[in-house]
Amino acid sequence: VSWIRHSDSAILSVDTLLFTKSHRMKVFHPSGADEWILSVNPVEISDAGMYECQVASTPHTSHFMAVNVIEPRTSILGTQELFIEAGSTINLTCVIHTGGQSMRSSHIYWNYNGQIITHNRHRGGTIVIDKRDQEILTSLIISHAGPSDSGKYTCDPASSYAQSVTVHVTKGDRIFSNFVLGQ
Repeated sequence: VSWIRHSDSAILSVDTLLFTKSHRMKVFHPSGADEWILSVNPVEISDAGMYECQVASTPHTSHFMAVNVIEPRTSILGTQELFIEAGSTINLTCVIHTGGQSMRSSHIYWNYNGQIITHNRHRGGTIVIDKRDQEILTSLIISHAGPSDSGKYTCDPASSYAQSVTVHVTKGDRIFSNFVLGQ
């Protein structure tokens, strides 16, 4: 059994012997099984393309697989710096473009100054998650914002790149900052 990548006509493996220098590719053949598994981990955008599993038999047998790789993207709506009047509501919305791939909402975190915000945050706050066909929207809502709510908020999905916004809570012409050094 051989694995072939058609984008560059590379023979990736014959039986369990690898012919690629990539540490990301492995071939598994469970003892006594009829399965030959090509594993690519972690997957990269360049791994997209046509792959062939060839079986040296008479007659020759092949199975072709098209591999599509979708890169999730993350963005926070609005600007990277947000000024909020003390007593107002902070409403941050993060959009994770999944390209239709499944993603567990339990793997999406909001961080405040590098610390994970939980649903039972000491001063309150609500996390809302809305799953759609091609994206997931998650909002962090903090009512009655005060000086201690100033800082860096990060939307951090496990399968995509984190994005951040800096929130400044103002009172009249005063701006309160609440940053942790070294973050």
